Formats: sequence, C-alpha cells, structure tokens
Amino acid sequence: MVKKMAVMGLRHQRGRLAGHIEVLKRSTRKNQAKIECLQARITADAEKIQTLEVQIEVLGSAAHYAFGTELAQPIPRQTVPKNQ
Repeated sequence: MVKKMAVMGLRHQRGRLAGHIEVLKRSTRKNQAKIECLQARITADAEKIQTLEVQIEVLGSAAHYAFGTELAQPIPRQTVPKNQ
C-alpha cells in the first residue's frame, strides 16, 4: 500500500512538472516572437535614423552653399509623439 501511494505521488509530481515545462515552452515561444518583433523595429528605427542624418547633412550643405553660413548643431526634441 505504501509503495502504491509513493508511486501515485511520483506520478502526480511528474505530471505537475510536465505541466510546468509546457507553460515555460509556451512563454518562451511568446517571448521569442516579441524579441523578433523588437529586432525588426530596431532595424527599422536604425534605417530611419540614417535617413534623417542624411537629410540633416543635406540641409546643412544647402544652407552653406545658399547663404554661406553654417547651421548650428540640431537640438533634439525632448518630447516623444504619443502614437509611438
């Protein structure tokens, strides 16, 4: 009888652990999807930054050639749009 109860307890514990494994696998898949999404956003943001830096350089050179003056370094805005 004791042996039977011990076996049942071990089966129960094994089932609980298997359930925990499934939960962890599911959350790992979700987190992996989030990581991939964030990496795509980082890449897109880096491309936007490069485009904007090129535009800043073009504006600076246009001001230099048109007016003969250098533009001051741009001051980044302190606000962030709410839709991002």
